Amino acid sequence: MIYSSPSVAVIDPVGTKAGLDHYNQSLLLELEKLGCTVALFSNFYSQEIPGSREPFFKFRKKQSIFSLFSLMQEYRKAISACKKSGIQNIILHVFHFNFLDEWVIKKVAESGFKITLIVHDVESFVFSPDKIRLKRICEKFVHKLVVHNEYTRTELLSILDTNVHSKVHVIPHGHFLSLANEKVQKAEARKILGWEADKKIVLFFGLIKPSKGLDVLLTAIPKIDPQSEFVIAGRLRKHSFDVYNQIIRKEFIHGRIRYYLHHVSNEQRNLLFSAADAIVLPYKKIYQSGVLLMAMSYGLPVVASDLPAMKELVQHNENGLLFKSEDPTELALQVNRLLNEDELRTEIALKEVEYCGKHHDWKRIAAAFYSLFS
Repeated sequence: MIYSSPSVAVIDPVGTKAGLDHYNQSLLLELEKLGCTVALFSNFYSQEIPGSREPFFKFRKKQSIFSLFSLMQEYRKAISACKKSGIQNIILHVFHFNFLDEWVIKKVAESGFKITLIVHDVESFVFSPDKIRLKRICEKFVHKLVVHNEYTRTELLSILDTNVHSKVHVIPHGHFLSLANEKVQKAEARKILGWEADKKIVLFFGLIKPSKGLDVLLTAIPKIDPQSEFVIAGRLRKHSFDVYNQIIRKEFIHGRIRYYLHHVSNEQRNLLFSAADAIVLPYKKIYQSGVLLMAMSYGLPVVASDLPAMKELVQHNENGLLFKSEDPTELALQVNRLLNEDELRTEIALKEVEYCGKHHDWKRIAAAFYSLFS
């Protein structure tokens, strides 16, 4: 079966593990409105995507050699299902450019599909970077490459040969405003979580790895309003919490921290974002941040490090606050400002939501993707 309008499938085993469930659904639903035939193969069930009757991939908290073989078999089945359905275009996400990524992308390409590859990270923060493999994948197997900002585009182009630069397109990451519509009243969220009603509480959220700068935040905490508390929420990836415990013991700040060191469900994430007063993103290196856009969609005031990718979204003193990356003193200064100035928090929250609706609308994003399939 060949469709007269573009037919598009997203194959993504990550899904709910990293918030890509919302990304995949939002993009496919808007593409469908533009006339595309769409399909989804992921680790969650979507009532909204036609043909998505059950999770296609298993949800795996950890990988082993045995689960890797199972995952490869699931990929094969997804590719086969796309062929039977007459799908023409397949969207894949990539974070690492590792062996498995190349195996999948090569398999999809050899099956005759046009691949649109969404490059989240040019250099993996988990595995050893392999620029030779990255070049081979992007130049040989992929039809179009999508990045979410100019910084990532520049980094990617510096690796690729100039004759394939035209493959690279900047399409922003979409907002999370529909998720924010499920926001709970702060008092109710805190009651459910067991937090004190009148404390100023700052959130650190997401996958915990060295590049996320949790050590910078912990070092800053003694300089931040002693009446405030901090929440660390997210699972560890190939990483030990021992290095952070050493800082916590050294700075005597254990009593000021609440821990949720595990995969955070969508329901719990909604409560955390509803209950917190602010969120800190003290990253040391980042290509783009879904957590940043999620916080902005919730109107949760952000304090972020002044990395290029962050500065493309956050205008200091407007829709967030920036601090000099890896500077705990400057971080503490900006967090104190936010916690002590109620009017500033309110102003930033309103401008965050306005910014997301204006610059990260899924309709415009889907239209940009649609143009890649023609």
